[in-house]
Amino acid sequence: MKRVNVCGTSGSGKSILSRRLADILGARYVELDAFQHLPRWQVRALDEFRALVSDAILADSWVIDGNYKKVRDLVWPLADTIVFLDYPLPIILSRLTWRTFRRGLFREELWQGNRESIWRHFFVPKDSLYWWVLSTYRRRRAEAHVAMTEQLAAGKNYLLFRHPREADAWLRTIES
Repeated sequence: MKRVNVCGTSGSGKSILSRRLADILGARYVELDAFQHLPRWQVRALDEFRALVSDAILADSWVIDGNYKKVRDLVWPLADTIVFLDYPLPIILSRLTWRTFRRGLFREELWQGNRESIWRHFFVPKDSLYWWVLSTYRRRRAEAHVAMTEQLAAGKNYLLFRHPREADAWLRTIES
């Protein structure tokens, strides 16, 4: 396992799992959100975003955190393993709540000086992470199951975890 893409909805724990896996494998950690977001939450132009991802995947080994469809055609052909975190909605919403409160309370900088706002990311509909998760959760799960079938047929290692305990147990097998 040298090139891994960790996918899942916002709040599922992609970043934590990806960082841990990259450390275990000694691979480059690539966070797609860091490429996507410019200052003041502006979205990077598609050609620039794709160019950054294209450069990142030239490395011999990497763990990519994120599942942007607009670069899937670049990432998945080179990935040897695709991990999908398919956790129940209550787990995702709980994680999202704690993450958003922690980031907002401590004013953690994310990418390009951006910070999450508890108010904006909870209550402003166009910026609400909750709205995003609730409106995309079912569709992303359905897409993941289709993708799993396609990737298995293409000879890829596709791992689907339905609970954080499963992902943690898997990481422990790699560490040993």
